[in-house]
Amino acid sequence: MASVVISGDTSGTATLQAQAVAGNTVLTLPTTSGTIINTAPGTSSNLLTSDGTNWTSAAPSSLGVGQTWTLPTRVGGTTYTNSTGKPIQVLVGLGQSFSGSGSATVVVSSVTISSTSYSTTAGGSGVPYTIAFIVPNGATYSVSVSGGTNLGTWAELS
Repeated sequence: MASVVISGDTSGTATLQAQAVAGNTVLTLPTTSGTIINTAPGTSSNLLTSDGTNWTSAAPSSLGVGQTWTLPTRVGGTTYTNSTGKPIQVLVGLGQSFSGSGSATVVVSSVTISSTSYSTTAGGSGVPYTIAFIVPNGATYSVSVSGGTNLGTWAELS
Protein backbone atom coordinates (compact mmCIF):
# COMPACT_ATOMS: atom_id res chain seq x y z
CA MET A 1 0.00 0.00 0.00
CA ALA A 2 1.33 3.44 -0.88
CA SER A 3 1.86 6.15 1.71
CA VAL A 4 -0.42 9.17 1.74
CA VAL A 5 0.82 12.52 3.02
CA ILE A 6 -1.53 15.34 3.93
CA SER A 7 0.09 18.70 4.53
CA GLY A 8 -1.01 22.27 5.01
CA ASP A 9 -1.40 24.82 7.75
CA THR A 10 -2.21 23.88 11.33
CA SER A 11 -5.95 24.47 11.21
CA GLY A 12 -8.85 23.53 9.01
CA THR A 13 -10.21 20.24 7.74
CA ALA A 14 -8.61 17.59 5.57
CA THR A 15 -10.44 14.60 4.14
CA LEU A 16 -8.74 11.30 3.44
CA GLN A 17 -10.88 8.90 1.43
CA ALA A 18 -9.93 5.39 0.49
CA GLN A 19 -11.89 2.66 -1.18
CA ALA A 20 -12.90 -0.13 1.18
CA VAL A 21 -10.82 -3.28 0.80
CA ALA A 22 -10.90 -6.66 2.48
CA GLY A 23 -8.46 -7.19 5.32
CA ASN A 24 -6.87 -4.72 7.68
CA THR A 25 -6.22 -1.15 6.67
CA VAL A 26 -3.65 0.67 8.78
CA LEU A 27 -3.30 4.41 9.04
CA THR A 28 -0.14 5.43 10.88
CA LEU A 29 -0.50 8.74 12.66
CA PRO A 30 2.31 10.95 13.94
CA THR A 31 2.87 11.16 17.68
CA THR A 32 1.60 14.68 18.16
CA SER A 33 -1.37 15.85 20.14
CA GLY A 34 -4.68 16.42 18.42
CA THR A 35 -8.03 14.95 17.47
CA ILE A 36 -9.25 13.22 14.31
CA ILE A 37 -12.84 12.17 13.64
CA ASN A 38 -13.17 8.70 12.10
CA THR A 39 -16.27 8.62 9.91
CA ALA A 40 -16.05 5.27 8.19
CA PRO A 41 -19.14 4.50 6.09
CA GLY A 42 -21.71 2.38 7.90
CA THR A 43 -20.17 2.92 11.34
CA SER A 44 -20.58 5.45 14.14
CA SER A 45 -18.09 8.25 14.20
CA ASN A 46 -15.26 7.79 16.66
CA LEU A 47 -12.78 10.39 17.83
CA LEU A 48 -9.10 9.56 17.52
CA THR A 49 -7.29 11.55 20.19
CA SER A 50 -3.57 11.84 20.89
CA ASP A 51 -1.93 12.79 24.16
CA GLY A 52 1.36 13.39 22.34
CA THR A 53 2.45 9.77 22.66
CA ASN A 54 -0.52 7.49 21.98
CA TRP A 55 -3.64 7.68 19.84
CA THR A 56 -6.92 6.31 21.26
CA SER A 57 -10.26 5.73 19.55
CA ALA A 58 -13.51 6.34 21.42
CA ALA A 59 -17.08 7.36 20.79
CA PRO A 60 -17.67 11.10 21.13
CA SER A 61 -18.70 12.30 24.59
CA SER A 62 -22.16 13.79 24.24
CA LEU A 63 -24.35 14.71 27.17
CA GLY A 64 -27.41 12.46 27.33
CA VAL A 65 -26.24 9.87 24.78
CA GLY A 66 -26.33 6.44 26.45
CA GLN A 67 -26.89 8.02 29.88
CA THR A 68 -29.67 7.59 32.45
CA TRP A 69 -30.75 9.44 35.57
CA THR A 70 -29.51 8.00 38.86
CA LEU A 71 -30.08 9.02 42.48
CA PRO A 72 -26.67 8.52 44.11
CA THR A 73 -26.16 9.07 47.83
CA ARG A 74 -24.28 12.35 48.15
CA VAL A 75 -23.18 14.43 51.14
CA GLY A 76 -22.99 18.22 51.09
CA GLY A 77 -19.45 19.62 51.16
CA THR A 78 -17.92 16.39 49.82
CA THR A 79 -15.92 16.56 46.59
CA TYR A 80 -16.75 13.93 43.96
CA THR A 81 -15.05 13.14 40.62
CA ASN A 82 -16.84 12.51 37.31
CA SER A 83 -15.08 9.40 36.02
CA THR A 84 -17.87 8.29 33.64
CA GLY A 85 -15.97 9.12 30.45
CA LYS A 86 -18.64 11.69 29.50
CA PRO A 87 -19.92 15.00 30.81
CA ILE A 88 -22.74 14.61 33.33
CA GLN A 89 -25.59 16.84 34.43
CA VAL A 90 -26.31 17.21 38.14
CA LEU A 91 -29.60 18.42 39.68
CA VAL A 92 -29.71 19.13 43.41
CA GLY A 93 -32.93 20.01 45.21
CA LEU A 94 -32.42 22.34 48.18
CA GLY A 95 -34.69 23.57 50.95
CA GLN A 96 -34.51 25.52 54.19
CA SER A 97 -35.45 23.93 57.48
CA PHE A 98 -36.11 27.12 59.47
CA SER A 99 -36.65 30.86 59.12
CA GLY A 100 -33.54 32.92 58.60
CA SER A 101 -30.75 32.79 56.04
CA GLY A 102 -29.07 29.98 54.17
CA SER A 103 -26.80 29.43 51.20
CA ALA A 104 -25.57 26.87 48.69
CA THR A 105 -22.31 26.91 46.71
CA VAL A 106 -21.44 24.75 43.69
CA VAL A 107 -17.75 24.19 42.84
CA VAL A 108 -16.56 22.42 39.67
CA SER A 109 -12.80 21.83 39.26
CA SER A 110 -11.97 24.45 41.92
CA VAL A 111 -14.17 27.10 40.25
CA THR A 112 -17.24 28.38 42.10
CA ILE A 113 -19.90 28.28 39.39
CA SER A 114 -22.88 29.13 41.62
CA SER A 115 -23.24 30.78 44.99
CA THR A 116 -26.81 31.34 46.12
CA SER A 117 -28.00 32.86 49.37
CA TYR A 118 -31.44 33.77 50.61
CA SER A 119 -33.33 34.60 53.75
CA THR A 120 -36.91 34.05 54.83
CA THR A 121 -39.13 35.70 57.37
CA ALA A 122 -40.71 33.96 60.37
CA GLY A 123 -42.74 30.97 59.22
CA GLY A 124 -41.05 31.00 55.80
CA SER A 125 -39.14 27.78 56.18
CA GLY A 126 -39.01 25.10 53.51
CA VAL A 127 -38.25 27.44 50.59
CA PRO A 128 -37.38 24.92 47.83
CA TYR A 129 -35.14 25.51 44.84
CA THR A 130 -33.04 23.45 42.44
CA ILE A 131 -29.49 23.91 41.21
CA ALA A 132 -28.50 22.34 37.88
CA PHE A 133 -24.96 22.15 36.46
CA ILE A 134 -22.77 20.25 33.99
CA VAL A 135 -19.60 18.44 35.09
CA PRO A 136 -17.01 17.66 32.39
CA ASN A 137 -15.43 14.19 32.36
CA GLY A 138 -12.58 14.01 34.88
CA ALA A 139 -13.71 17.14 36.74
CA THR A 140 -14.35 17.33 40.47
CA TYR A 141 -17.58 18.77 41.86
CA SER A 142 -19.27 19.57 45.16
CA VAL A 143 -22.30 21.31 46.62
CA SER A 144 -21.88 22.94 50.05
CA VAL A 145 -24.78 24.24 52.11
CA SER A 146 -24.89 26.47 55.20
CA GLY A 147 -27.41 27.99 57.56
CA GLY A 148 -30.68 26.12 57.56
CA THR A 149 -30.25 24.91 53.97
CA ASN A 150 -30.55 21.17 53.47
CA LEU A 151 -29.95 18.87 50.51
CA GLY A 152 -33.00 17.26 49.00
CA THR A 153 -32.97 15.00 45.96
CA TRP A 154 -29.56 14.72 44.22
CA ALA A 155 -29.87 13.33 40.69
CA GLU A 156 -27.17 12.74 38.06
CA LEU A 157 -27.52 12.09 34.35
CA SER A 158 -24.55 9.73 33.99
